[in-house]
Amino acid sequence: MKYKVLFVHNKYGVHSGEEVMLDKIMQILADNGHEVRLFSKDSKELGVGALPKIGAFFSGIFSFSSRIELKKVVEEFQPNIIQIQNLFPLISPSVLPMLNQMGMPVVMRLSNYRLICPNGLFLSYGQICEKCRGGHEYYCVLKNCENSLFKSLGYAVRNFVARYLRLYKENVTRYYSQTEFQKNIMVSEGYPQEIIDVIPNMTSPTNSKKLLYPGDFVGYVGRMSREKGIDIFLEVARLCPDIPFKIAGNPQAYVSPNKVPDNVEILGHLNEAALAEFYRNCRFIILPSLCYEGFPSVIIEAMSFAKPVIASRIGGLSEIVEDEQTGLLFESGNVNELRMVVARLWEDEDTVYSFGQAGRAKVIKEYSPESYYKRLIKIYDETIKNQPCQTGREG
Repeated sequence: MKYKVLFVHNKYGVHSGEEVMLDKIMQILADNGHEVRLFSKDSKELGVGALPKIGAFFSGIFSFSSRIELKKVVEEFQPNIIQIQNLFPLISPSVLPMLNQMGMPVVMRLSNYRLICPNGLFLSYGQICEKCRGGHEYYCVLKNCENSLFKSLGYAVRNFVARYLRLYKENVTRYYSQTEFQKNIMVSEGYPQEIIDVIPNMTSPTNSKKLLYPGDFVGYVGRMSREKGIDIFLEVARLCPDIPFKIAGNPQAYVSPNKVPDNVEILGHLNEAALAEFYRNCRFIILPSLCYEGFPSVIIEAMSFAKPVIASRIGGLSEIVEDEQTGLLFESGNVNELRMVVARLWEDEDTVYSFGQAGRAKVIKEYSPESYYKRLIKIYDETIKNQPCQTGREG
C-alpha cells in the first residue's frame, strides 16, 4: 500500500539533529513510492525584539493562522496519514483537534520529552530535573529553567494548556518514541503503552573499506555544551596527557581556551566528508552526557564505522551502547571511572576491533534505513486500519 503522508513541523531556526532525521524519514518514504509533503513554519520568522516574543508566547498556545493554513493543505493534499514532528512555537497543539475533526489519523514522533517537560530536556541549569512531571509545569517558572521568566512562563503555560485540554491524549492516534526509556516515561505519565511504539534512529552503513584502522585519537562529536558532558571530556583529556583527543563541534561561549588541555584539538563543525574521515581515524568515540538524550545519532554513526562508543549510563543510552559488547558504559559525571575506561580501551586494540565489529553488525541489523522503514510502515498500516473515519484516500 502506498500512502500520501503529510509531515507537520516547526523548524528550530538552526538545522538540528531532529530535522536531519525528518529529512531522512521523508526521503525513505519517497524512495519507497509514497507521496510526501511538508507543512512547516520556521522559528526564524520570529525575528528579534519584544513583539515577536509576545507573538510566540500566544502562538505556542493557540494559532489561528496555522489552523487555517494546515486545514487548507489537508483539504488540497488529502493525505492518508499525518506525522507530527514539532509544533512549537508557531503551529501549536491547537491544530490537533482540527485534524481529529477532519478524521485524520495522526502519528507523532517523540524526538524529546516536550509533552511532559516544558523545555523538552528534563534539564535545568545543566542538571537533570523532573519536577514538572505529574502536571507540575509551574516549576519551569519557579526555577526559571530558561533563564528568562517570560520564556519560562510561555513554556509552562503552553504545556499546561495542552495537558489540561488533553490536546495530545485525545487527538493523537499513535506515538513512537526512540527508546524504551522514553516510552516508559510516557507510560508513567498516563499515555497508554499500547499506542506507543519504539523506532530507534537510523543511519546508512558505511563502505566496509578502511574500517580496520585502529585509530589514533579519542573523539567527541556534537555540541560543546554542559549537558553534553563536554567539561567531563576535557577533564579526562587533562588526566590522560599522553592520549590525543579531538572534538568535531563548535565551542560554546562558556568553553574558554585556557580550559582546553594541550592534547585536545577542536576542529569545529565538519562537513559530511570530513566527519566521515574523523570517524575513520578515531579509535573510539566518547558520549559523556549528563542529560537524558533522545537518540544521539553520533552513536550509530560511529558504530557504522566499526568504532566503539564509551557512553554515560543514563537515560536510554544503555539500549544503544551494549556494555562490553559494542562499547563501554560509565556512571554519568564520574571523571575517574571514565578516565579508567578510556585508558583501558586505548591500550587494547583487540577489544577496540571486537567492539567495533559488533557495533557495525548491530547497525546493519537494527539501525538501517530499511529497518526504520519497515517499522514505520507497520505503524502507519495499523494506525490507518484502526482509524474510525478517514478523509484521505489511497495514493
